Amino acid sequence: MKKTLISLLAVLSLASCNQQLQMTYDSQDKKINSFIASQLSSGAAKRVYVNEGCSRLVLEEGEGPDSLSAEGKVTFRYAAYTFTGSLSKNNLFDTNDEEIAASSGWNGIVTDNSARTLDLGTDKVMAGLRNGLYGVKKGQVCYIVFNGKYGFGSKPIGTVASNSALLYHIKVESIENRN
Repeated sequence: MKKTLISLLAVLSLASCNQQLQMTYDSQDKKINSFIASQLSSGAAKRVYVNEGCSRLVLEEGEGPDSLSAEGKVTFRYAAYTFTGSLSKNNLFDTNDEEIAASSGWNGIVTDNSARTLDLGTDKVMAGLRNGLYGVKKGQVCYIVFNGKYGFGSKPIGTVASNSALLYHIKVESIENRN
């Protein structure tokens, strides 16, 4: 009887945690959708692409007919923010973009300002960033935004709390698709 009661309490506790986490993600999704709508209505974003729980808001179109394939390589500059409903320089947690660093008061803090290259076919990349980068073009500038389920998940990373929604400001320098 005692073991059955303990098992039942454990199951109920787990179900409650899962329900609370889903409510957190639902709340983040509402804020993301509101942000997207405001960016589109203000003319800041030209269009939005949605891919498996991730949204990419195109700020500047890329060039050429080619877009990044699911197995391609992309080289880019970025600024990474925790997302609480709006874009705020106070939520910046990482960048390799000197211009964004300077405008956010990060002068001298950026230690590696080289462009980042990711191979979507072989590199381990969080789902939100992978899903958002898929389809970018050379020269494209965009925001990629997604809830905590597609980010770092339940593991806090540095100053980023667990299950945080994230926004990446991306400036694509090049793409390379496998033939």
